[in-house]
Amino acid sequence: MIVSILKMLIGLFGILSTIWFLTTGLFKRNSSAYKKAGFSLIATFILIGIISTIELGYHSNKAANKKLILSAGREAPIGGIWLKLYDNNSYTLTFDPRTEGKEGTYQIKNDTLALFDADTIRTSFLIKEKSLEEIKSTGIGGLSILEKH
Repeated sequence: MIVSILKMLIGLFGILSTIWFLTTGLFKRNSSAYKKAGFSLIATFILIGIISTIELGYHSNKAANKKLILSAGREAPIGGIWLKLYDNNSYTLTFDPRTEGKEGTYQIKNDTLALFDADTIRTSFLIKEKSLEEIKSTGIGGLSILEKH
């Protein structure tokens, strides 16, 4: 979110400075102002591109450091839930598979999966053959196991 705000501010500043240089060039008949406007516009796009590339590299490295071992979910037009468990005992719980969602750690004891959020138990599931059934209701309910790795 901070990166998005930074890109927005850079874009806003770049567009405003480009407009400023263009109007200065129009009213004062100054050809160097047109060059400054072009430079400002190009610099804005380059900066936003560099920040986006760094951000993309950061997120792809973050995902590459952990291996998915189980994914479960429940699709619904409203209220779908997806759970991903990774080999480093971390999980991601999201309501939209295209977003990052909430993260935490998990622990498996016998047939019980416990999800932790900042050292506090978030919820726990009973592990069945093809599903995860929530033990104490927090609104998640049951999830179908989509893939085991």
